[in-house]
Amino acid sequence: MCHTSLAPTKPRRWTKGDNLGEGSYGSVWLALNGDTGELFALKEVRVGSSDKHRDESIEQLEQEVDVLSRLVHPNIVRYIGITRQETALYIFLEYVPGGSIASLVQRFGKFEENVIRVYTRQILIGLAYLHSQRVVHRDIKGANILVEKSGRIKLADFGMAKVLERVSIGKSFKGSACWMAPEVIRQQNIGFEADIWSVGCTVYEMSTGSPPWSECSTQVQIIFKIASSNEIPDIPEDLSPEGQDFLRLCLQRDAEMRPEAVALLDEPFVLDAHRSSDHTQNIPGLQYDTWASSSAVDDGSILSSEADPSSRVNSSRHVAWEN
Repeated sequence: MCHTSLAPTKPRRWTKGDNLGEGSYGSVWLALNGDTGELFALKEVRVGSSDKHRDESIEQLEQEVDVLSRLVHPNIVRYIGITRQETALYIFLEYVPGGSIASLVQRFGKFEENVIRVYTRQILIGLAYLHSQRVVHRDIKGANILVEKSGRIKLADFGMAKVLERVSIGKSFKGSACWMAPEVIRQQNIGFEADIWSVGCTVYEMSTGSPPWSECSTQVQIIFKIASSNEIPDIPEDLSPEGQDFLRLCLQRDAEMRPEAVALLDEPFVLDAHRSSDHTQNIPGLQYDTWASSSAVDDGSILSSEADPSSRVNSSRHVAWEN
């Protein structure tokens, strides 16, 4: 049996509440649906004066949100819809109250390796689903990965970065270059491999408490080092050998050498993350009602089966969530 929550309702009337954060393309607010009482996150994107280019880009963004709103998976934030006003776009999103990985690092410091393994496995499960749906996230980092109180993580802000760059005022990659793959900095062809590099940078962030390349004093230095050197971020010495090997796989400068998300799920660092360190308890964030197997990586078909939470789960059973 498959258990999925009902899709949130796109608000006709809403009240904007607390500010939840500032992003590269605008502000995120907590909001209340004036008809149903549902809480949701509201991304406010300021846009410039109307012209043909801006209007075409906004129309493309509206189409993109319509596509993304059809994606359903326990490890991604649900898009609800979008509304256009004269000076702003409002994108309605599922509200996740626990905060981001970046905010948890600020509050608690660097994570224990068991926590990193649990979160990383879920990041890969969510990415494998997005990639199977032909969606590149483009902005994987701790600030864009939200955490529920159960430890379930959800990928946010996926799929739209390229379009938002063209419509928002004051757009900036402030802070984001640290997580960018070399081919992104060089503005070359960007594929799923760029997300894998960013996963490695996020593991670095969780294990050290700081973004990669923190030794650089300016954004320009970071960009130059990523684009023009042969270096990768230093591998944290206090990570286990399995963790260090995992990082080296993700942080290969040659994009074609990076494994796919579904292949990384078989790496020792994350393979048994659903087991606690003493094997006596299950990990709540990795308990799913239904595991769906997608050979979308192979032929696009989706099969589903019930999984025994205590058993080792093959990575091919994490690609898609059946709805």
